[in-house]
Amino acid sequence: MSNTFSTASQNLAIQASSVISTILCPFNSVARAFPLEKGKNPARPRVVAVVTAVADTQLVANPDYTLGDATIDPTSISHTLFSKPFGIGQDEMDLGARTAWLVTLNAQKIAAAISDSLSSLLTTTNYGSPIVTTTAANFTVGDYETLFNGVATAGRAIVLDTPFFAKVKPASWCPPGFANTLEHTRWSAAGTNVRGFVSDPAAIVISYAVPTLYAPHLRNVVAESTFTLPQIGLEGTLSLYYILATRSLMGCLSIYMGAAPGDTNALKLLTSA
Repeated sequence: MSNTFSTASQNLAIQASSVISTILCPFNSVARAFPLEKGKNPARPRVVAVVTAVADTQLVANPDYTLGDATIDPTSISHTLFSKPFGIGQDEMDLGARTAWLVTLNAQKIAAAISDSLSSLLTTTNYGSPIVTTTAANFTVGDYETLFNGVATAGRAIVLDTPFFAKVKPASWCPPGFANTLEHTRWSAAGTNVRGFVSDPAAIVISYAVPTLYAPHLRNVVAESTFTLPQIGLEGTLSLYYILATRSLMGCLSIYMGAAPGDTNALKLLTSA
């Protein structure tokens, strides 16, 4: 059979699968991402300026224009290189659709690792004592309303573990703001008993960069392109390269990313009793 690698390579696109959406969509609603400036070394921490406006608003005929200055707090973010290598066989090269699915499956792996790194920020040390502590079985409308009112911004979203999320489905009862209620399924990296939160996007700050393939495989690159993880918008690199010793084709998904708490008042926790 002739090698149709060129046809297959045209299909190397990461699809917006439901699995990736479920993993990363919640953090798309509670985090702000800042791309690293080109030419900067992503291995070095990046300082992101978190701007906070002073609360005082003047409602007078002759205001004092020297008051009400906003504050800028520098936040240092260290980056981690998330990478997911995988082999590509002859069958995948001959069938572009199979190659695209192979890439998508590995994208789910790297999305899970990113999700866990973001979940690790969800602790009482970063965001204070939980405002709701209950079991999923006893989760009520009142608990949901406490979460909903915990962060008073129009851009807030409520993220719940599956057993809690099941209680607010329209089939049961539909509280106000249900459109901003999201299900999340990965909590092992979060703080003790954390199973949900309400948050504004200012609560988590993300910095990311598009990496390049490292030696010794850099000189053996067959193709390289950028990709964007669905739902969260982080950009990374998809590299295809040859291992000369084994005469095998490999692929690798890579993303440089770091995250840190932003406005710690913009996120409130739900814990399981």
